[in-house]
Amino acid sequence: MEMEKILKTDQGKFKLRPYTSDDQEKVMELWELAFNHEMDQKVWRWKYHKNPFGYQIMLCLNEKEEPVVMYGGLPYKSFYKGQAIRMVHMTDSMSHPAYRSTTQGRKGLFIQTAEHFFDVFAVPPESVFYYGYPGIRAYRLGKLFLQYNEISQGVQFVSADIEQVKNRSGYFKKTRLVHSFDTTIFNRIWNSLNCYYPFSISRNADFIKWRYFDHPTKKYLVFVSRNILHQPKAYGIIQINNKIATLVDILVKPRVDDIACLVSEITKELKKRGVTQIQSWLPPNHGVTQKLIQIGFIAKKEPLGLTIVGRTFHKEIPLDHASKNMFFTMADGDLF
Repeated sequence: MEMEKILKTDQGKFKLRPYTSDDQEKVMELWELAFNHEMDQKVWRWKYHKNPFGYQIMLCLNEKEEPVVMYGGLPYKSFYKGQAIRMVHMTDSMSHPAYRSTTQGRKGLFIQTAEHFFDVFAVPPESVFYYGYPGIRAYRLGKLFLQYNEISQGVQFVSADIEQVKNRSGYFKKTRLVHSFDTTIFNRIWNSLNCYYPFSISRNADFIKWRYFDHPTKKYLVFVSRNILHQPKAYGIIQINNKIATLVDILVKPRVDDIACLVSEITKELKKRGVTQIQSWLPPNHGVTQKLIQIGFIAKKEPLGLTIVGRTFHKEIPLDHASKNMFFTMADGDLF
């Protein structure tokens, strides 16, 4: 597949090609025009340029070499039946307001750019599963033209008053805040628990460091639980906004005792910080979600209009498999 492609329209020629770091300034201008606000350049560089897993971005340029459409994704390491693959989060997609009606045949520049994105980047056996949390308009376009399909399990929102979470001690000897990054801790947790998360991005040390410890603007509370032998066995990641805590990410053996012990220790610290409520977004049929409900969380109507869609490029990973087995948290997206 050729990296570059030329489109001929009634408004002139347009070039499709992958993004490079030299495009950043002009893409920031496109972002402001498309969304009517600025993108923090520190966040942009962290998200794409400093991402240890790289990035996948396709641009559509006008004859002045100005980007008028962008379709982007973040590839993450994963495994399927012992095979190394990449799951890709479809992230930032935008188009210049002045070019949204420009078409080549039935398809506009946005769809043409997205199709070329998949032609170039969605190459088995590596980048084989794409997922995202599109808005209503983007989902409709994607379903019509790009084979987006809603992952049937959807997104389950759960929340609890801090006082409602069952307090339980047990398997974990200590659950403590971690203030500095340690590669060994997070690799040990992932390596010991990934068998319980067979279709998930790899929450290894590289991911944890980049996603939480290196974020340029957001602050997270990182909790690690250890057993009686002082071995790290689970983690929970919290972001606080006013008096509401979001459980952004969790990795724990999906047993009631383990989850109750981890979460109850987290809520003790949250109470000290004046937090009154804890919430999370998770797959509804996963054991972690069900166990959270058993210890006091309540399943509620999703408040942000989030849905999760997928597109597979692996003949052995049909969408119904993803619907039944995919584990995700808000760590897999970029809202929190």
